[in-house]
Amino acid sequence: CIRDRPGAVIDTRFHIELYKLLYSYSVIRKPSYETGLVVGISTYDFDGKFRSSIGDISSDNTDDAFIEEETFVFPVPVAGWFYRQRIRPRLFFHANVDYLQVSYDDWTASLLEGQVLLSWVPFSNKHVGFGLGYDYIRMRYEEDDDDLLDVTYEIEGYLGYLIFHW
Repeated sequence: CIRDRPGAVIDTRFHIELYKLLYSYSVIRKPSYETGLVVGISTYDFDGKFRSSIGDISSDNTDDAFIEEETFVFPVPVAGWFYRQRIRPRLFFHANVDYLQVSYDDWTASLLEGQVLLSWVPFSNKHVGFGLGYDYIRMRYEEDDDDLLDVTYEIEGYLGYLIFHW
C-alpha cells in the first residue's frame, strides 16, 4: 500500500506469467564464443487489481473506493541479442537482451529483459550443469485515454538454475 496523504490508500495486486519460445541464430561463431540474434514469441498473462479508497482499505465498505481490474493475455513477437563465451573447458559466460513493444487501439505494452549468466557443466556428459546469474525485467503497460492506468513493473535480482540439454 502507498499512502500519499492521511486517510488515502492505494492497494495494487499483480499476478504475471511470461512464456517464451525463442530461436537463436549465430551471426558470428568462433570456437570460444558466439553472438547473434534472437527472435520468437513471448506471451504475457497479466492480472492486475488497483484499489484506492479513503479510510481503511481492509474494510468491506467499498462506497468510497475506486476499483479497477485488468486482465489480458496476448502473444507478441520478441527480438533480441545474445553472446556466449567459453571461459574454461566447462565454464561459460552468457549475456542476452530481449525487447518487444506492442501497441493496439489505445494501449501500449513493452517488455525489456536482460540476463548475465555464468554456467558450469562439471560432468563429462555435458548434458547437466548449474548456473548463477542476474536478471532484469521491466514490463510497462499504459492506456492513452486513461491517466489512471499507467503501470511500470520492474523485477531484478540474482538467480540460480539447472541445465538439462541434449
